[in-house]
Amino acid sequence: MSIDYQMCKCCVMDSTVEEINFDKNGVCTFCSYFDENVQPVLERIPLEEGEKLFHQVIKNIKRKRENKRYDSILGVSGGVDSSYLAYVAANSGLHPLAVHVDMGWNSEISEHNVKNIVSKLKLDLRTIKVNFEEMRDLQMAFYKAIKNCEIPQDHAFLAALYRVADEHGIQYILSGGNLATESILPKSWGYNAGDLFHLLSIHKKFGLRKLNQYPMLSFWKRYFYYPLFKGIKEIRLLNYIPYNKSKAKDFLIKGFELQDYGSKHCESVLTRFFQGYYLPVKFGIDKRKAHS
Repeated sequence: MSIDYQMCKCCVMDSTVEEINFDKNGVCTFCSYFDENVQPVLERIPLEEGEKLFHQVIKNIKRKRENKRYDSILGVSGGVDSSYLAYVAANSGLHPLAVHVDMGWNSEISEHNVKNIVSKLKLDLRTIKVNFEEMRDLQMAFYKAIKNCEIPQDHAFLAALYRVADEHGIQYILSGGNLATESILPKSWGYNAGDLFHLLSIHKKFGLRKLNQYPMLSFWKRYFYYPLFKGIKEIRLLNYIPYNKSKAKDFLIKGFELQDYGSKHCESVLTRFFQGYYLPVKFGIDKRKAHS
C-alpha cells in the first residue's frame, strides 16, 4: 500500500479512487456530495410530502394505461433491486410487463429468482435472448479496450426495454436504479453505457463479428424519439419509497424464496467475475466500496 494512501474518516472510500479529495477533517468528497445532495432527498421520502409524491407517480402511471393490458415495463434480473421493485409495483396496483434480457451470462440463481418473483406476483414475463455469439464478441472487444466492460450488458438491457415499451405503446419504464445504494459511484470507474457511438467504435476496432441482432439504442432515440415523440419515460420508483436493501433482501428471501447471490449485481456470472476479480486485480477497483 502506498505511503500516501488515505481512507475517508466517515466511509470506506479511499485514495484508490482517482477523483477523490479529502477535507481538513479527512472526510471525502463523496461523503460531502451525499450529505448535500442525496441525504436531503432520502429524508423527505418517508414524510407526508414524499408519500404524496409516490402516490402521485403511481396515479400518473395508472392513468396512462387506458385500455392496455400493461401500464409499464419492468426489467427483472433476479437481483434484489429489480425483484423488490416488482413487488412495490404490483403491491401498488400497477400492471407491469416484466422483461428479462438474457445476455447468456445468467446464473442458476438469477433464473430461479426471476421465475419466483414473476410467478408469485402473477406478472406476465417476456424474455429477450440476445445473440450470444454477438454478445461474446462485443464483450471481448471491451475487455481489450477499456476499463468498464459491463457497457455491452447495460446498453443491451436498456435498448431492449425501450423497444418492448414502444412495441406495446407503454409510456413508463420502471427502473431499479436508486439513490439509496448507488448514488456515489465514481465517474472514473465507468462510462455512459448509452453512448452507442462509443460502443460501436470499440467494436469496430476490436470486434470480429457483425452485430446484426444485438439491441442498440442511439442518442437520438433515447433522448428525442422515445421521450418526445412516443412519450416514454424512465421512472426510478425505489427513489419514492424508504428503501433499505438489507431489509428488502430479507423480505424477499422469506416471502419469495429469493436466493442470495452475494454482492450487488452478482446474479450475473460475468458481472461476478468482472466486479469480483477483474476490476480489483487489474485496476485496483472494488465496487463494493461505493455500494451500500
